[in-house]
Amino acid sequence: MWFNFSVILLDQTTERIDSLQKRAALQSGQPAMSVPLFWNDDNLPIGTHFIGRFGDEATLFRLAAQLEAARPWADRRPPVSG
Repeated sequence: MWFNFSVILLDQTTERIDSLQKRAALQSGQPAMSVPLFWNDDNLPIGTHFIGRFGDEATLFRLAAQLEAARPWADRRPPVSG
């Protein structure tokens, strides 16, 4: 199954866009999720934000399961500094 979602890669340069996208999803009542699909050179996660259709949380859950199967992240941990 192919999903057509609005995708935004988040880093410092797109933080404002991310904030606007999340605010729009929250205000409209649309389901949204952010998953750590990418990792930068410092081994920190870069979230990818997905916004689904109103009332269609199930599609986002299915997408998350497929993405985690393709790019597992559950065992990845960013380094602890200090």
